[in-house]
Amino acid sequence: MAESIKKSGAFRQVYKKGKKAGDRLLAVYSQTGGGAVRLGVSAGKKTGNAVKRNLLKRLIRENFRLLEADLLACCDIVVVARAAAGGLDRGAAFCEIGGSLRGLLKKNGLIR
Repeated sequence: MAESIKKSGAFRQVYKKGKKAGDRLLAVYSQTGGGAVRLGVSAGKKTGNAVKRNLLKRLIRENFRLLEADLLACCDIVVVARAAAGGLDRGAAFCEIGGSLRGLLKKNGLIR
């Protein structure tokens, strides 16, 4: 299980020094190194109300948990939900976020 990134300084460091990949639903920042896999999830107010933001964060964490076994290196990863993710249909959101997350992690060179 991945640890969580909770401190704003850790988020800033990954934003500043990490690789970035993005699409219409998500943006992924990653920085290799460290002893463990750490995940930070962020969803701004443009994605929707608190219920929608928390749903998106739960979906991102669950999709990441399913992909965690395929990670190639220990790294810090920050996933940011974009406004388009808030407009997804609740039924299709899990699959679309999962596909988007897999593609972005592959683009950053973190999974096979």
